[in-house]
Amino acid sequence: MVKWAIYGGAWVRGRLFYGWVVVAVAVLATLVAAGVRSVPGALLVPVEQELGWSRTTLSLAVSIGLVLFGLGGPFSGHLVALAADHFGRRNVGTVYGWVFAAHQLGAAFASWAGGSVRDAFGAYTLAFFLAGALAVMAGLLSLGIRQAPRGAGA
Repeated sequence: MVKWAIYGGAWVRGRLFYGWVVVAVAVLATLVAAGVRSVPGALLVPVEQELGWSRTTLSLAVSIGLVLFGLGGPFSGHLVALAADHFGRRNVGTVYGWVFAAHQLGAAFASWAGGSVRDAFGAYTLAFFLAGALAVMAGLLSLGIRQAPRGAGA
């Protein structure tokens, strides 16, 4: 049986090089992230009416979010290196998978909790302060993590 695959933009016989799968997934993830990050533009008027903020204030908030999103890339890469140092190179994928899963569960819970706070108190102010306090607490707790000795996780 002959297998056909896309390789370098052309159909060739043989197996699909796994690197192209990684590239395709990365491109798809980037497109989805760009689409999600572009949603505030479509929701600007409803959010402006709901919160009573000006477009300038909302645009500033979205702009700060986009800048922080872009600046987070190097730190994300550093997290992979930290996971490799602490848990070994063989376990990086599993550990990082659990980190992402925990992040997504936390984001889902935070969305629900923020909405519940808004329903109960009529404003997001308390939710914002609680999120900020949790972020500071997480940062302080991370200071207690000791660096693994070189080669400990290998």
